[in-house]
Amino acid sequence: MRSSLVVAAVLLLGCGPDSFAQLDGVDDEGGLELALDELNATTMLAFLNGPTATLTVLTQDARVESRAAKGIVAFRAGADGVLGTADDQRFASVAQVDAVPYVGAVALAKLDAFASTQGVPSVTVEGVRFTAAEAALAVAVVNDARITSAGLSSTAVSNLVARRPYATLDAIGATPAIGPATLTALRTYAAQLLAGTPLPSGCEAGTFDGIVFTKAAACHAVDYLNRARFSELAALPDAARLIAYETGSFDPNGVWQRTRWASVADFANRPGIGATAVTALASGSAAWTYSGSSVDTVASTWTNRVAQVNLPLFLEKAYVTRLYPQTGEGNYLWECAELRDAPGAPNFLLGCRPAVVCGGACWPMGVNAWDTRLHGTLRRSTMPGSGGYRLSLSN
Repeated sequence: MRSSLVVAAVLLLGCGPDSFAQLDGVDDEGGLELALDELNATTMLAFLNGPTATLTVLTQDARVESRAAKGIVAFRAGADGVLGTADDQRFASVAQVDAVPYVGAVALAKLDAFASTQGVPSVTVEGVRFTAAEAALAVAVVNDARITSAGLSSTAVSNLVARRPYATLDAIGATPAIGPATLTALRTYAAQLLAGTPLPSGCEAGTFDGIVFTKAAACHAVDYLNRARFSELAALPDAARLIAYETGSFDPNGVWQRTRWASVADFANRPGIGATAVTALASGSAAWTYSGSSVDTVASTWTNRVAQVNLPLFLEKAYVTRLYPQTGEGNYLWECAELRDAPGAPNFLLGCRPAVVCGGACWPMGVNAWDTRLHGTLRRSTMPGSGGYRLSLSN
């Protein structure tokens, strides 16, 4: 019988409202379902397509079941069965990895966790950082017909096409009229191809509330609105951030769906959005790169805890594993709970609500239960069990 549990990995990226694509492969260790958006596709594919993903590393270090590991290596080796030759193949998506015999949710979770520890090689051109996988794919995109779908300006496309083929990203960066904006658009497009996600449609260039967007910048801004974590939307003013993230509706199954923004104009024309918010959208999106998941999770928050202090967070779903007695800190008595991405997940946050607000019933579902849509701010804390940080919840 199939289990409906979500795999908890060392650095699990939590399932979000747009996480509907399921990877249904079956491992030797049990049939589990794993949502696609839980995985950092860019990091995993960079590892699997790189030189270190040998059979020994996969089985002994990543601890992938041997038949699954052999299948991964066999795919990479291609028809001649030898890695490091011209016949080698690359994985283009996590779904393609999942299709390898004996690779399923358990193996994918192990690969995701191990890849996140490996320090993905990177290439930086004109100040724009690409992972090695993104850089290789960006060069391929510029050399083929996909260049017209990558959100580049017509001038950039003309200049690049005239000087094809390219062997390296540095050569692309040295092309006349190719700068950070074009390279950022290429990186975004390559990352989305690796993750199996197409560029948004309808993102046209224009001037919105007095702020000029090129087509590439507009496409990236729409992607930012649609796929950034709540904490990554911190550049936006509070009201605009909530409009960007929380505008949506419940589907027939009662699951909250974020609005899919179609264009910068769609966002700029919403009531409550003005020049300040659109300016912040331009600057915030320019500094943003898709991290592999569209939602804040306990694991991602803990990993980035130093940088996220005093930033707003939004946990779509968390599992309560322990309740704490009321504890005083600052101006409040707090009622806190230990929050994890899943039962047994290694990382946890102390989520706290002011006791005066909820009258001693801040966690009505109690321990060993799911809580949803937890909106708050990450703070430093001296509370016992906090690990130095707590999520001060406003709901």
